[in-house]
Amino acid sequence: MFIVGLGALSFGYTLNYFYGRDKVLRSIALLLVVYTFFTANSPCVTPSQIKHFINLPAYERTIARHAPFNIDLHARQEYGHWIWISDNIQAGETLAYTFEPLFLSPLWNSGFTSSITFVKTDTYNDWLKSLEQKKATYVLVRSKSKEDKWIEASHSLKWMGMKESFKVEYADDNYKIMRFIK
Repeated sequence: MFIVGLGALSFGYTLNYFYGRDKVLRSIALLLVVYTFFTANSPCVTPSQIKHFINLPAYERTIARHAPFNIDLHARQEYGHWIWISDNIQAGETLAYTFEPLFLSPLWNSGFTSSITFVKTDTYNDWLKSLEQKKATYVLVRSKSKEDKWIEASHSLKWMGMKESFKVEYADDNYKIMRFIK
C-alpha cells in the first residue's frame, strides 16, 4: 500500500521534472498498467472475483466472503467461523475467545455492533466466572484445546445438576463456537 502511494508521488514528480515530454511518460505508464493488468497472476483481483464481490450486499463484503488467495494459508481455515460470526452474532451479544486469533476484526459481526472479549484462565471454575462477569453469550474455542475439553467434560457431568451449558452452534475441524447458557 505504501509503495503504491510512493510510486504515485514519484510519478507526479517525474512528470513535473520532464514537463514538455509528459505525454510520452503518460503513454508509457498507461502501457505498463495495461500490461500488468493482463499478465499479473493474482487470483485475488481477477475481474470475475471483483465482479462477484461488488455484487454482494454491502454487509456481506468481508474478507472471508472474498476469500482472497494471497492471504496466508493459515487464514483460510478461519473463513468458516468468520462468516458464521458475521451472519449470526447480533447487536449487543458478546463473543468470548480463548486464544490469540490471526485477526481481531472478523470476530465482530459485520456491523461491528457486537462485543468481543478475551477470556483465558487456568481452571474451569475461574473460566466460567470470567465468562459470566464479561456477559459472554458465545464462546469461540479451538478444537481439542483445554477449554474444549472442559466443555466436553461438563456435558458428561450435566446429570449432576450443573447449571451452565454450552450449545454448539458452529464447528469445523479447527474451531467451535458455542452459545453460553448460564
